[in-house]
Amino acid sequence: MKICKSCKKEIDDKASKCPHCTADQRIWFAKHPILTVILVLIVIGMVGSGKSGNKTTSNTGNPSQSTSESSKPVGMTYKIGETFSTGKMDFTMISVDQKSMVGGQYLSEKASEGATLIVAQYKYKNSSDKPLSSFTQPSVKLTDAKGTEYDADLGKTSTYKVQVKMDEKFLSDLNPGITVNAAQVFEVSKDSYLQPGWKIKVSSEGGNYFIEVK
Repeated sequence: MKICKSCKKEIDDKASKCPHCTADQRIWFAKHPILTVILVLIVIGMVGSGKSGNKTTSNTGNPSQSTSESSKPVGMTYKIGETFSTGKMDFTMISVDQKSMVGGQYLSEKASEGATLIVAQYKYKNSSDKPLSSFTQPSVKLTDAKGTEYDADLGKTSTYKVQVKMDEKFLSDLNPGITVNAAQVFEVSKDSYLQPGWKIKVSSEGGNYFIEVK
């Protein structure tokens, strides 16, 4: 016997649904096979971007870029909506919003008890003259005032990407001159997020860059 996840009554340990409240007893991956596949693709991309983010090559900006792009060096802090160059890409953080739930009518994910969801939506363009593999996509994390880094919640990120139909590349090259839209969803303590000093950390082949959140 086991305890139902919802009504807490004893049920058969092989039951996929509770006979009392009909709550689904399966694990998340079994309930969302399509999203599970998407998660695997995201993990592959994050592993590759994490490797590229460890490189320490500095970047001082390309003087041939438009004047609307920032020429601040690696390690500096940018604002939401400000475009900067990571060497081979032009990156822009479009918005950072706080939500209690992501998804739509048929597929949604709520914040856990005591938590809030931080949705970071951004875009990046291949500003080089050669195709860039999926493993060169930027790594995006959330950091607090103490410098603690938070990875994105894979399940909630996948749900949000399906909801807004992101066109980010996963297993194909990003060709020169093409811009793609992407997003990450972070789940952090609601009380902690009330404190100032939160930033988005963007890591790429050019180094690390920071974006002010609050």
